[in-house]
Amino acid sequence: MNRTTTPPPASPATGEPVRRRWGLWAEADFRRLWIGETTSSLGTAVGHVSLSLVAVVVLKADPATMGVLTALTWLPWLLIGLPAGAWVDRWPRRRVMLVSDLALLVLFASVPVAAWLGVLTIGQLLVVAVLVGVAKVFLSTAYAALIPTLVAKPD
Repeated sequence: MNRTTTPPPASPATGEPVRRRWGLWAEADFRRLWIGETTSSLGTAVGHVSLSLVAVVVLKADPATMGVLTALTWLPWLLIGLPAGAWVDRWPRRRVMLVSDLALLVLFASVPVAAWLGVLTIGQLLVVAVLVGVAKVFLSTAYAALIPTLVAKPD
């Protein structure tokens, strides 16, 4: 998956690239990435909303706690955003994305499991929020670095 796609052929008359019939959809690697990232983004969005709803409805969190919960999700971007970019450049990007998605799955799944076991606390939600933020930093950074290797410059 870490290969550069061949650019579309150029028109002899204008020298401009000739668009393939299906464009980027003709590229299997791009389709897989797009479908996977769309699914991941949808799941993460549902997870974020669920964290907030669980905090308010189940744990009766006050507004200050909700502010902290939201802030902790974004804090990793400030703390490890730059180093994460350097690390991702040294690691296989596809593997970083898969591990990050798996981490997100486990983190979000820990909330209903803890609630089912009767051990869910606001502390767990805060830890989950921070770790979700860390996983999202790595996932987004790897995604941004992977796209140029799958998509030709004209596309």
